[in-house]
Amino acid sequence: MRPEPSSCFLLTAVLCLLIPFAVHLLLVRGFGFFRKTELRQKGVFFSVLAGILPLAALCIVWAASAARGGTVSLIGGLLYLFLIYLLAGYVYFHFFNMSETARRVRLLIESSKTGSLNITDLKNLYPHQDIVSVRIERLTALGELQRSGERYFLGNRVLLLPAKLIFTLRRLLLPPAKP
Repeated sequence: MRPEPSSCFLLTAVLCLLIPFAVHLLLVRGFGFFRKTELRQKGVFFSVLAGILPLAALCIVWAASAARGGTVSLIGGLLYLFLIYLLAGYVYFHFFNMSETARRVRLLIESSKTGSLNITDLKNLYPHQDIVSVRIERLTALGELQRSGERYFLGNRVLLLPAKLIFTLRRLLLPPAKP
C-alpha cells in the first residue's frame, strides 16, 4: 500500500527542518571540518549550503510519490519545500550564532556552573580588549574584513547588505529620539 501524498509531503517538510542540523553535525563531528573557533560560523553557513544536496534527494523522492498531482502542484510543492529548508537554515544559523557569540548566554551558563559570579569573574570572562579582538578575528576569518598594516578594510561584503538592511529596519521601526 502506497502512502498518501499529503503524508509524504508532511514527512518531507519535517525532514527539511532537520537537514541543516544533520549536515552540520556530519561535517563537524563526522569529518572534523570547521572545528576552529574562528571557522564555526562559516561551518554553519556551508552546512546549510551543503544541505541542498540531501534536500534535492528528498524532494525527488517526494516528487516521485506525488507525481499524480499535476505539474503545477508539484512545482508549488517543491518551491514550498525549498522555502521551508531556507527558513530552517536561516533559523539554525541564527540559533547557532546566538549560542556561539551571545554574552548573555555565556553569562548564564557560567553562573549556572558556579552558582554565582562576582565582578572579578565577569572581568576575567570579558576583558574589554578581547571582546573587540574576537569579533575582528571572526570577521577576518569570514573574509568580511581584510587587514593591511594597522588598518582594516571591507572584504567580500556578504554581511554588509544584511547589516544595512537591519539598521534601515531599525530606523524605520524605532526612529531616533528628537532632541
